[in-house]
Amino acid sequence: MQRRAPWLRILCGWLLTAWMAGSGLVLLLSVVLMTGGRAQMLVDGMRDLADRRIAAMGVNLQNIHLKGVSDHSRADIRAALDFQRGQPIALMDLAKVKENIEKIGWVESVTIRRQFPDVLIIDVVERPRLAVWQYQNKSYVIDDKGQIIPEARAYNFVDLPLAGKFWCGWIPVGGTCGSKMPP
Repeated sequence: MQRRAPWLRILCGWLLTAWMAGSGLVLLLSVVLMTGGRAQMLVDGMRDLADRRIAAMGVNLQNIHLKGVSDHSRADIRAALDFQRGQPIALMDLAKVKENIEKIGWVESVTIRRQFPDVLIIDVVERPRLAVWQYQNKSYVIDDKGQIIPEARAYNFVDLPLAGKFWCGWIPVGGTCGSKMPP
């Protein structure tokens, strides 16, 4: 009796596996193409059903508590929140909300948590405003690391120390230069 080479047996196994995987993929693609967009409509319908069930349980967003937010940054942070009252709180993508808020120049860090049944608590740590800095005839608010806070308007922070060459001469950090600052 003649014995087959072991490599031939391995090759046949690989070919059979590849053929079965290819056949399965072709079958799956055929089903998707034959159903058209019905599969996506089915998924969307199931998601809507889950949303309605959760809403019926009373687990909907009613209140948002912002902590650690100054009056200057409140509007920017509210604009970054992309949800409405009555939306199911359990289905909110908090990672996306956190990412949107952290893009705001005022924000150093943020923590978001749900408080069931209907409250979302957003704890914000703002970048500390250190001084107003003037560069190329423009005034900027800078933080304790020397980074510009882009959303901050320098004329809103007349109580901050001035750094740089201003309209009344050279003022070091910690100095002041009157109570008015040009826009």
